[in-house]
Amino acid sequence: MARELVEKWRLEGDLVLDSDLSTWGGADDWVSDQPVARSGDGTVYIPASSLAGAVRSYFEYSGAAFAHNSVHNRIWGNIRGRSSKSSQEGDYTSFLLFDDCLLKPGNGETVLRLRDGVWIDRVEGRASSNIKYDRETVLSGNRFGFSLVAEIPADPAFADAVRDTFFMIAEALKSGRIALGAASSRGMGQVHAEELHWRKLPLNDTAAFLDAFENGEWLLASGLEGRLKRLSRPGRLEIKLNWRPLGSVMVKESGETLVFGAYPFSSPVSGRVVPTLPGSSVKGALRAAAERIMATLAEEGEYGKDDREGFRAYIARHDLVVALFGRDREPEEAEAMMEKKACLREIGPELS
Repeated sequence: MARELVEKWRLEGDLVLDSDLSTWGGADDWVSDQPVARSGDGTVYIPASSLAGAVRSYFEYSGAAFAHNSVHNRIWGNIRGRSSKSSQEGDYTSFLLFDDCLLKPGNGETVLRLRDGVWIDRVEGRASSNIKYDRETVLSGNRFGFSLVAEIPADPAFADAVRDTFFMIAEALKSGRIALGAASSRGMGQVHAEELHWRKLPLNDTAAFLDAFENGEWLLASGLEGRLKRLSRPGRLEIKLNWRPLGSVMVKESGETLVFGAYPFSSPVSGRVVPTLPGSSVKGALRAAAERIMATLAEEGEYGKDDREGFRAYIARHDLVVALFGRDREPEEAEAMMEKKACLREIGPELS
């Protein structure tokens, strides 16, 4: 599809994992129920579709002035229906082009680990029988190469909207505001961007274009920091807590060792391995507490363990809990509004 462009801009850098990342490759294997995505040569990567979807969703749930109008759809792409024709009025392909993010080689550190999980029986209040799964994840601290290309159109007004979006994406990634992959509402997929820089490829200046073509490099642009634009997100509340355990506490790590049958779940932080409360545990505890509070305020009766459907209908009536945490067993019907990052123990004396 032909469209008039004046420039192409490229944003490059590293995506650094602040928590484990799960990017399911779409097939099971003998190691895990949900192995991470790998390229044909076996390199672990973040699919461009996953990154683009997360960034677009960030804008759609934001306070951007054009986040819910035709300008937004035109920037990100808007295909209303299938047609035998090559194009139709109102349909656009995206002006923002994401690349797959390939895992960067490390210094011999562990890259992957297996995390297991269980389905919680909401009626019994315990792990369900015979429903256990595991997923392969990329450990926090690893880096992925990142690249985004923005096509700058000739229309001045629309070009400004594309440029603003470009710099807002850069700011959001740099500030760690966009989570990627699976289980982001349970603390996984937290990332931030480092070493960001941007380049230009002029399309309306023949001499500059040929110079860039001959050198094999786009022109390095300056002043990224001064151009970053923060996206206002009204109604967003962030709460940070420092927790101190009143007694012994542990979330079990997957697997066993020759010495211990169970040992604490942990994460690498600043070159050390520290005990961790994963976001899934925090979210589950907070949801259960929220349901008890709502049931108490409503003065509703209790359901017995044999009335499973009645119990599910009972907890589903609390719209506030559903809006915050998502719908039980039907996540496609309600996206969780809350995001819980993994809670890390501060580095200090070794635990016994």
